[in-house]
Amino acid sequence: MIDNHIYSVLPFYDSVDKQNFKKEWMYNDVFTVPLICPKNKLLPFQVKRSNKYNTLVSLELYCYDGTLIDDILADIPAGDIDIVSSQGYDFIIYYGNKALSNDLSGGFYFLKLYDGSQYWYSEIFNVKCFDWNKRYGLRSSNERRYLINNTDILITR
Repeated sequence: MIDNHIYSVLPFYDSVDKQNFKKEWMYNDVFTVPLICPKNKLLPFQVKRSNKYNTLVSLELYCYDGTLIDDILADIPAGDIDIVSSQGYDFIIYYGNKALSNDLSGGFYFLKLYDGSQYWYSEIFNVKCFDWNKRYGLRSSNERRYLINNTDILITR
């Protein structure tokens, strides 16, 4: 048996029904989503697929309720998303190193990735209105602070 699961900051599924907040024990509670994303970058991700010659057709941003916001593939800077082939598989990799050309509004979203023959759906993530490029001294109106993924960067809303 081949393990097809990739441990990624932002997991992707082959069905929107596999998102965590839709699981029975979550009671459709989207407001406890633990994945926090800055307004100017997406969380890094990898998607594994069988070898294809397809390029990415779209990367659509959806509100958590399924409302299409926009296709943001063109907002990703050149070189920050790539397709790498290895051992009969392609890995679609978003590095998240560069700022998007347009900031995202705060809220709960998911991504829908399409390569011309297959769709993938990300886990729900919460966009907070902070700028990832600013490292320290960030303030918010409610003084909440967030620590993102074992980094030394203290993030506030």
